[in-house]
Amino acid sequence: MVKIYFLGLGGWASNPFIGHTSFLLASKTTKLLVDAGEGTYSSLRKCTPYDIGDVDYIFVTHIHGDHMLGIPTILQHAKRLGVKVRIVGLEGVYEALRKLLESVGISKYINVVDFIKIEEMGRVELGDVGVTTIAAHHTVPSVMIKLDVDGKCVAYSGDSSPNETFFNQINGCDVLIHEASVSDELRDEAMIHGHSSVGDVVVFAEKSGIKHLILVHRGVKPLIIRRTSLPIVIVYKCDVVDI
Repeated sequence: MVKIYFLGLGGWASNPFIGHTSFLLASKTTKLLVDAGEGTYSSLRKCTPYDIGDVDYIFVTHIHGDHMLGIPTILQHAKRLGVKVRIVGLEGVYEALRKLLESVGISKYINVVDFIKIEEMGRVELGDVGVTTIAAHHTVPSVMIKLDVDGKCVAYSGDSSPNETFFNQINGCDVLIHEASVSDELRDEAMIHGHSSVGDVVVFAEKSGIKHLILVHRGVKPLIIRRTSLPIVIVYKCDVVDI
């Protein structure tokens, strides 16, 4: 069985009680943390039975703060525990992380990082999790991912406006975790900033035969979901989904 622990559900400017979008995928042998905004270490300890020494990889989809500002704190605790942190991301993620650590006065903590560079379009094996990357439609280089593990498929959008290439790749996936930054009335503004509205996500997910849809990267205002036959799973911070 694969477990998904939800550590946060919001975007950079969102309801402060739901945290930034981050989740831990736990298979039989691999613990993969996906994205790490502010407060991720605290959420990891509160929402899961694991500490950072139990996490095999941290996958960072792109350099925006709500996806990586939690890493300095993670590295502090990794140093305390005497473990290395394997961070996976595009080439620019490493340089952004190096500058971030320098800006907060702990540049030497880059030595705690083992960095694994990935491409915008490709595949990498992280333990028993196969990760297919698809270039996102966002304002900075970013990836969307398909995770294949234990015969299950979990897809995650990161930050992106609707991407037909991505949806073609994830046809029939068990779970799609997709950003829905706004309700449909703000769709045009979302598209300008490389984000998705609820309606676009639901339409594409229906066409792709997704079995379960989970909406994340939610904004300040509540989302309005129109009628759909697609099973939408409502999750809260610290919820766990078994697949």
